[in-house]
Amino acid sequence: MTAGPVPREDELAVRLAGLGGRDGLAALVDGDGAGAAVVAVAGFPAGDSPAAHPVTAHRVTWKPDRRLRAFYDVPTPDGPRPVGVRWDVRSGRVVEAWPADAAWPHLAEAVSEATVAEVLRAAGCDGDGGVGLEVLRYRPGQRHVVRLRCGATEVYLKVGPAGGASAAAARSAALAGAARLAGAVVTEPVWWSDRLGAVAMSAVPGRVRTVFGPAPAVGAGDANGSGGPEHLERMAEFLRALHDGAVPDGVPDAPGPAEEAALTERAWEHAVRLHPTLGPALRRVLDDAVRAIGPDGADGFRSGIGGPSRARSLLHGDVKVEHLLDTGDGLAVIDLDSAVLGSRLRDLGRLLASLWWLEPDSATDGLREPGAAAHDPAVRRSLLAAYDPDGALDRVPLGGWTALALLKQAARRVPVLAPDLDERLQRWLDRARTAAAGDVA
Repeated sequence: MTAGPVPREDELAVRLAGLGGRDGLAALVDGDGAGAAVVAVAGFPAGDSPAAHPVTAHRVTWKPDRRLRAFYDVPTPDGPRPVGVRWDVRSGRVVEAWPADAAWPHLAEAVSEATVAEVLRAAGCDGDGGVGLEVLRYRPGQRHVVRLRCGATEVYLKVGPAGGASAAAARSAALAGAARLAGAVVTEPVWWSDRLGAVAMSAVPGRVRTVFGPAPAVGAGDANGSGGPEHLERMAEFLRALHDGAVPDGVPDAPGPAEEAALTERAWEHAVRLHPTLGPALRRVLDDAVRAIGPDGADGFRSGIGGPSRARSLLHGDVKVEHLLDTGDGLAVIDLDSAVLGSRLRDLGRLLASLWWLEPDSATDGLREPGAAAHDPAVRRSLLAAYDPDGALDRVPLGGWTALALLKQAARRVPVLAPDLDERLQRWLDRARTAAAGDVA
């Protein structure tokens, strides 16, 4: 980062509209005094030069005409300190360092020594083994995640807007019960507070590894290593048992196909603003996907074959390879607070999309270095065969849900400031078009 003047309000409006293109956005994130501001708020002496403490944004999000956000981990003598920077026309530039959050001021209390002690007591630890707190995700105005350690006890504390914690805990508990019946090890809520917008989840006990991806997932405990196709049957059996099981009370409905398409189109706003030619192609694929799913988003078994036909099953809601873990003895499932009711094809489509992401020609797009076993497209075919041995699922609506998941995944994972953003997103549009035509394997 380099120091420089803070843009005037009219200049900021121009840049937030995208009229300066990628370079205009990059100048905010990597220049215009942002480096000096980040270093200052991280706690270094005021006279320190930003050049002595180089920082680079590890995540950038942009909502055209509204706001630009960048997130940094600043190296300090006490370890990395997370810093978030927000630019918008009304407030200009706002720089915040952990644990400050002007949008959610309850964050500081949620991670205070007193609250952490209360959380750990609820998890069964009195602090005798020492207490550790590691910030895994700091996103002011969004969701924060910290890992708490107390001896052998490990807890993941998620902090969001005030008021929704008990509902999230209820969804997690409902999904945890169903997942146990389906033979999986699960994380469970151990403490929550609506006032603080916080839910604490237990970690998966012991040492586990992510299936295919070697990087630890949030909630995975000491995750390491890489799984392979031998774990597909466990994944498929778990999802099939979950989807065929009882539908609990208190779990909200998932968005329907038209609403999901609208959310996906919104996620692409930044890309279409920078590269307008992507817009018509995106709209065509979204229309194809919604048409493939059909107006009711039903469960997708072809008539008279395979199993119970129901419009609503209990879904994980955010199922992907990072959330399905290998314990050595079975399958563990994490991130249960997104549970919803809807078509089983929605869950399957998200999982297929996450597998598609790990194939060789998309390795540079992934958040994690992909495991070699996931490189074979036959993985997706094997998963479907294990879930649906009778071939009863209708691949047309499944392809529609997969296409929507591929598009949302691409919008979130391909970096906003990538110089080849348009080329990479065009590749994902092509893949989504193939899926919407029913070719998911």
